[in-house]
Amino acid sequence: MIKSFLYFLRLIFLQKDLIFSMAKREVETHYLGSLLGFIWTFINPLITIFVFWVVFSLGFKVQPMNNVPFIVWLSAGMSIWFVFADIVNSSTGLIIANSHLIKKTLFHSQILPVITSILHELENNN
Repeated sequence: MIKSFLYFLRLIFLQKDLIFSMAKREVETHYLGSLLGFIWTFINPLITIFVFWVVFSLGFKVQPMNNVPFIVWLSAGMSIWFVFADIVNSSTGLIIANSHLIKKTLFHSQILPVITSILHELENNN
């Protein structure tokens, strides 16, 4: 178990240039045809958190826990969930989109989900 994890970490380190170049290409193509482009990365989660806040705080009248407003708890939990869910969903789509690479014998398919994680990191830094 540990040996395979260390092999995976070594593979990521050896393939880091390929991972970053593919992640950069995914960022460029992801927002190519959209109207607001990169801004959708922030607008979509903010609207979702706002809707949940309105429903729970104003509709169900949820009280603050430990003198911390509900919106803080909601934002902390939802932001982690948004990142995790998007990485899982994007990883499966990325594997399907790059099936021509997986069929090649020299390409390690284990790095494709890592590309999605790097994609999110590049989006957050821009």
